[in-house]
Amino acid sequence: KHYYRQLPSEQWDGMNADVAKRHLKVAYQLSGESENGIPSEIDAALHRIETTKKVEAALPFVHNHDRLVMFNGALHLNTSTAKAWAPHLEAQEWGVNFPWIANHIDALFVHRMDDGTPIYIQRDVFLKWASIWFRQIHEGKPSKGHALFIAGPAGTGKTLLTTNILGKLVGGFGDASAFLVGGSKYNDALCGRALWTVDDSLPALTKGGHDQFSALLKAAVANGTVRFEKKFGASGDMPFYGRIIVTLNDDPTSLSILPNAELNLMDKIILLQTTGKKAQIKGDWYVMDELINSELAAFARFLLDYKPADEPLEAVRFGFDAYHDANLADEASANGPNGMLIGAIDTWRKLYADLRQEETEWVGSISELLGLMEGSTATQVIARQTNVNRMGRAIKQALSEGCDWLAYFKADRFTSRKVKVTLR
Repeated sequence: KHYYRQLPSEQWDGMNADVAKRHLKVAYQLSGESENGIPSEIDAALHRIETTKKVEAALPFVHNHDRLVMFNGALHLNTSTAKAWAPHLEAQEWGVNFPWIANHIDALFVHRMDDGTPIYIQRDVFLKWASIWFRQIHEGKPSKGHALFIAGPAGTGKTLLTTNILGKLVGGFGDASAFLVGGSKYNDALCGRALWTVDDSLPALTKGGHDQFSALLKAAVANGTVRFEKKFGASGDMPFYGRIIVTLNDDPTSLSILPNAELNLMDKIILLQTTGKKAQIKGDWYVMDELINSELAAFARFLLDYKPADEPLEAVRFGFDAYHDANLADEASANGPNGMLIGAIDTWRKLYADLRQEETEWVGSISELLGLMEGSTATQVIARQTNVNRMGRAIKQALSEGCDWLAYFKADRFTSRKVKVTLR
């Protein structure tokens, strides 16, 4: 059993009974002496606390402005001390009083056509995502929202955006790599943070690790709860209304962390691709920190008032439909088991086409296709790890996603299905 007191720093401190008694004695000059069977002042105070101020547990309900919060039918003490950056009092125009932040976001997300015409869609998606979240935080009514993936070359300032700008804006961030990717179940340090980040310096995941990452991501975003685990301490479910941002480089190894698109997850994530422009760093870390701090209030006000021109905010789940950069969506599809099977078929068909220059297509059963793939050094490992039913499901999914070099058909109702692979 713990008693909680709020320190001058506004942090909440859990005390056992002995510490609580000493605190009451020193801070409030209460007596611990009992006379003639009458409870001492300290015992009376503890009894009153236990009967009128009892809570189920003490948890950080981040950016919920209420000190006592009902969760899962029980009253909880909200120990969160996270505070969002205070917005400017006056309305702001894009980049006027936060030029460096605006230029940095433009450099990351405003792509260009061959003739130089700007394409603003990815920047506007980012601003929608950030404005919905910051408005919820400002109002003390946090809610669920998309996880955000940002992919691009190293040195473009992806991590600078997430930790130095967004992290400050929402009152702090936590590195969730060990919990979401590394297999650690201990996440108590994260649970008091509104922003969870996964950086792009991670090694390639095993299949099991990738599946676990996708499952944890889906649970946190869709359910709005996470499992709280403290080493040698308490555990239990708690709400998660923060956001998860994954920054990654655009090389094949880094992109392999993109979640499995086959896990009904794509409507819960946003995939943004950066332009590749190098971040414009001014001075050392201290200079940049001061510069960002000087612009954050204006940027916060801009987000608070932001209204996109193309659609109303909060009209659908999470405020707007998920957006996926086309190239990154293809990578996510390839990361699932079905995507890997289709990739193996594609590898086989190109090798087969080189050997059979006179042929334009191959037609046969899935069993025959698997047999041919097992005979090829380039595809035999994947072919031996699958079966006819899995291959059939992978082909059906590929066709539903518009694959134009595969067909899966029955010549008539008396024959089994055939696969047609266009070779060239």
